[in-house]
Amino acid sequence: MRLHFGLGAASTMDEVEIRWPSGTTETLRGVPADFIYALVEGSGIQEKLALPPLK
Repeated sequence: MRLHFGLGAASTMDEVEIRWPSGTTETLRGVPADFIYALVEGSGIQEKLALPPLK
C-alpha cells in the first residue's frame, strides 16, 4: 500500500506512527521528507528512494 503525506515546507517528519494490521505499532522519528520509503513490519525502513525534483 502506498501512502502520500503533504508536509508543506517541512524537511522532516517529526514522528510517524504506523499501526500494522496485526495490531502492532511502530514509531519512526526524524524521517526526512521527499523520499519514498518501503517499510516492513517490525523491521522499520528497508528502502529509501529519492523523489524527483518538482518542475
